[in-house]
Amino acid sequence: MRTHQAEVQETIGTLPVESHRPAAELEEELSDAREASRNVEGRLGQAQTEHKQMLIQRDQYKEAEDSMKAAARKAHLYGILSDQFGEKGIQKAIINKAEIAIVRLSNHMLDNLSGGRSKLRLREAGGNKKALDLEVWDSQTGGDKPILAGLASGSQRFRIAISLALGIGQYIGNESNRIESVIIDEGFGSLDREGRESIIHELYNLSRHLKRIILVSHQEEFSRGFSTGYEVQLVDGASQVKPLAQ
Repeated sequence: MRTHQAEVQETIGTLPVESHRPAAELEEELSDAREASRNVEGRLGQAQTEHKQMLIQRDQYKEAEDSMKAAARKAHLYGILSDQFGEKGIQKAIINKAEIAIVRLSNHMLDNLSGGRSKLRLREAGGNKKALDLEVWDSQTGGDKPILAGLASGSQRFRIAISLALGIGQYIGNESNRIESVIIDEGFGSLDREGRESIIHELYNLSRHLKRIILVSHQEEFSRGFSTGYEVQLVDGASQVKPLAQ
């Protein structure tokens, strides 16, 4: 033990003087160093966690950026399609083609109904032109100057309405299935007696081009103006139909 003690004393003698410190002080510093090491390890773990979160956020940001670019690309393509198929593109061309065909078919009927005196044509207007915005030309009253279809007389509007209805129906049937019957439900209340008599005459003209015309009206002139008619009456809460006496 004395020999070992001497060896230790000799070893201590070789150490620098500043290292000759109490063991308790060194143990305290070691404890502080260990605590600092644990703190550093904790901050390192937190930094690693934050780094992982930043990597996830970076990936999410890149994904969102890619989605935004894809959405912008789609919006651009949809804008092109909207321009091509919208009101100023193909849709306009299709409507114009349909309007021209409908007016042509309607004029064929109107020519028969008016004895060749009236003719429809599409009105030339600005950018916001409505569908079937029509003018009517009347050889007897208008000369070379057409008027808006809505400003025509009652009998003219009747002939125009019938011609347009038949023209549209024939166009929808691709001109292969000709309209053979038509139902006219009221619509004559604004006409005076002379106007209603004129309409009856036009209906006779129309009957030469159709197999059947069904007319619904409360006007007495119409009940007396045709050879075949029926009267519908409400009796005891039920409708009863009887032939009209001619």
